[in-house]
Amino acid sequence: MIAITKIERRNLEKVGLLQYRRKLKGGGFQDSNFAVVNKFHKKRNKHYYIVETPEVLAFLGRFDKLNYQKITQAQLEILKKDCHVTDDLIQVYGEYKPNATVFVDQFNVIYCKKITGYMLTMGIWKK
Repeated sequence: MIAITKIERRNLEKVGLLQYRRKLKGGGFQDSNFAVVNKFHKKRNKHYYIVETPEVLAFLGRFDKLNYQKITQAQLEILKKDCHVTDDLIQVYGEYKPNATVFVDQFNVIYCKKITGYMLTMGIWKK
């Protein structure tokens, strides 16, 4: 689990990436994917932790823990020209697209998932 700020927690909740504990129809429970530490002390600051899933890490812009490839703007243009990537598949920092394969962080560094078709088209991998 990784620590997140209160603002990041609010943004994750806004796009629907926070999962609360809920009762399932079969009688079991689905666990939440976050934890609030120090929640019983009213005056103290709360600390929030969330499970490290690829969707959450990509939304927060923490690509160092993910298996993504850093690419340049020219390589992104190659992917767009060959119709591998459209604007619907590009997730910019601060927004959430569930089917995104290309991500732009807050410093305009571009990352993409290591999909074989993408890597061969850009010339990163060879046949």
